[in-house]
Amino acid sequence: MLIALGASFALGNSIGAIAGALTLMDPVSALITVGIWEFMVRTRRHWARDKKKHLGRDLLDMSRIGLLYGLLLEGFKLL
Repeated sequence: MLIALGASFALGNSIGAIAGALTLMDPVSALITVGIWEFMVRTRRHWARDKKKHLGRDLLDMSRIGLLYGLLLEGFKLL
């Protein structure tokens, strides 16, 4: 799970860095990020009905946290 957290943090960090450097890709990167998040939320909602512990659900949660954390940190760096 730590690998998923680190990989998604790196992805969020790189999305913010690329969007900040090019300034032309802001709407496109925002659309891609929202699309990824919507997919993750809808997948998580489907798995939430099952009360058993799933590795996939835990990896998805860690990926969501890492992506959010990476984007937030990159946003604060760009201010």
